[in-house]
Amino acid sequence: MKAVAGSSESGFSSSDHAQVGQLNLVIPNSYGKNGTVITVPIKIANANNLAIGDSDIFVRYQKSVLNAQILASTNSAVGRTALTQKYKFISAIEEPSASPTGTVKITILHDTSIVGEPDTLYGDGTLFEVYLKVVGEQGVQGSSPLIIVEARTNVYPYTEQGTSDTTVPLALDSGQFRVQATFIFGDLNGDGVVNNTDVDIALQIAVALISPSDDQRNAGDVNGDQRIDSADVALISRISTGLDTVPSAKILKMLMKRAGSEVNVSFGTPYFDANGVSKVASFHGNPGSTVSVPINIDKNGDILAGADLCVNYDPTLLEVSDVKLGSDTNGKGFVLSSNSKTAGTVKIGLGQIQSGTNQGLGSGVNSAELVTVDFKIKDSAQNGKSSPLVLSCADLNDTYSQDFETSSLQQDVKTELGQSSVSVGEAGEENFIYLPIVLK
Repeated sequence: MKAVAGSSESGFSSSDHAQVGQLNLVIPNSYGKNGTVITVPIKIANANNLAIGDSDIFVRYQKSVLNAQILASTNSAVGRTALTQKYKFISAIEEPSASPTGTVKITILHDTSIVGEPDTLYGDGTLFEVYLKVVGEQGVQGSSPLIIVEARTNVYPYTEQGTSDTTVPLALDSGQFRVQATFIFGDLNGDGVVNNTDVDIALQIAVALISPSDDQRNAGDVNGDQRIDSADVALISRISTGLDTVPSAKILKMLMKRAGSEVNVSFGTPYFDANGVSKVASFHGNPGSTVSVPINIDKNGDILAGADLCVNYDPTLLEVSDVKLGSDTNGKGFVLSSNSKTAGTVKIGLGQIQSGTNQGLGSGVNSAELVTVDFKIKDSAQNGKSSPLVLSCADLNDTYSQDFETSSLQQDVKTELGQSSVSVGEAGEENFIYLPIVLK
């Protein structure tokens, strides 16, 4: 393993970006009001199958606007995230009186109290968080650059033979902080607070009913994966209700026991045919009638707190009349948003407003009906015709916004059973040929 020696300082970036072959660390633009403690995410991009060795990273800021803040709950100015629970973060604050700038120095180590290799990083997300108190006032002087500095990094890929000794190039993108009372972290409508309204807006953004502004992108991408979806809804909800946004080492250890297991997303409840092959039912209805199609999962319903789903269908035969919560999500704090403006496709965003009693579907819940899509069969549809139903996307997340597949949960989400059909006519009619009867 090699260390990248020396020190490099980042330039400024107005938006997150990543280039193939390099690892990106990004501080997004952020906002906060005077007297509050803000959470500044340090995002990572292109982190597929990488691990971090012992590293030092610095974050600089203007002391007239921001001061480092040690949280009493963690006794640190830095917090790890769901992405980096197997790492230990040590912070040191330098705010010399003679200098206009302050620095939070972050050392990243493998947490030896957790058994195993350093956690493998997957995809994009927030690597760690820095806590700063806003001391500046709103106005011309109420802004500060947030500069990320690489002092020493040791990032290496995993290979089939073990860890590689080739370090990964690192690119650094700084951000800007501005003192203002709106669009704080998780606040998507700019009213200065994080609440259920922001959950609704995030779900509408997730299904493309709303095109987010730059302020909303910065405020709404809470988990740092460079998009706003149901996973961000989980964290926005936890922020609004004061719940922890990072799983404890104990909880994470229990969650990681699910690694390698399959989770099937299907239309309805699968069954086994005479040959022992798992299948799902097809659906039938007459012209002008409505057919309800449930979308289910067969495992890990207890920790599910959100889903982004896409269903494709034949718009010459069907149209979406409604999308509703499923029998297992209704009454559990779940809310949804759907977009069927594009004929032939419906996008569904499902999220949970979490509380002390609503965190996932609950202990003991395994399989679950998530949502139900109501399709109206067009009056012009001919008997015997059939529309395929295809589940073209299915991204699931837990109560801490961890994606079932791409996070350390490392589960295999299967959508092979997300293929069915809606046939026009009664069951079995699609197999008949209709001939005219001539009376003589």
